Amino acid sequence: MQPIWKMAAAVFHNLSENSIRPFVVGRKGWLFCDTPAGARASAMAYTMVEMAKANKVNVYHYLNFLFEQQPNGRMTDEELDQLAPWNEEVKKEIQRRVDSQNSE
Repeated sequence: MQPIWKMAAAVFHNLSENSIRPFVVGRKGWLFCDTPAGARASAMAYTMVEMAKANKVNVYHYLNFLFEQQPNGRMTDEELDQLAPWNEEVKKEIQRRVDSQNSE
């Protein structure tokens, strides 16, 4: 029989592995990012998806929202913060879109 601390460590280890699995699976697809610009674009897209998931925002609707808003490098930090998935107004808008889609 294993001591309780070993069992707890195994559970934590499994949770850690499961949280990075999508990143590891995606890694094979990123082999085709053969330029620094392509790698940077992939990293930004992955970051947006993971930020949406971490903030419990529907990823599909959040990405559509971002494409509509067209954030760019000329925007201030305050303007970019208005598009972040942790912004309560953004969460409300995304939820409105989800509800609208579900009611169709």
